[in-house]
Amino acid sequence: MSIPKKVILAWLVVLIAALGTYAALRYYVQPPRTAFGPAVATLVVDFDGMLPTKYAGNCSLWELIGGNWTRTVQPCNRTVWHIENLTAPQGTVWSLLSAAAAACNFTFDAAYYQNFGEHLITSVQDVRNGAADKYWQYWCDGVYGDVGADQKRIGNGDVIEWRFEKSQFG
Repeated sequence: MSIPKKVILAWLVVLIAALGTYAALRYYVQPPRTAFGPAVATLVVDFDGMLPTKYAGNCSLWELIGGNWTRTVQPCNRTVWHIENLTAPQGTVWSLLSAAAAACNFTFDAAYYQNFGEHLITSVQDVRNGAADKYWQYWCDGVYGDVGADQKRIGNGDVIEWRFEKSQFG
């Protein structure tokens, strides 16, 4: 008994379509964790009225001078950290924040959301999401972050801003 060519062809089309759908869903659900090339960028962390457990109540500028990170303090009415010319080893928003934490001696926490395959920053130097109904959110060159910090690629000269403010989604 032989199987008609049309039946074989139909099953082959279904199989190819199923494999293509699987591959597309796998890419969008679990993006590859490919490290991008290093990038040198500027990081700004704005606590919007909240007081972190370190470097609170002023504007701090960190610069790499002679191989060492030097902090300059300027009085201002809020806590803002500004770290210039920082190298993000993997070229992502996440790796920039991680490099800043190591260079400037502060901490941050994150939660991994498997259904999105991304990390969400939950606190910076003990200022936690939900306090005063605000959350950590980032902007890259003035554009609101559309993916997790570990997925957002950055380039040389970019300015990344982490702001603790009301959610952009209500």
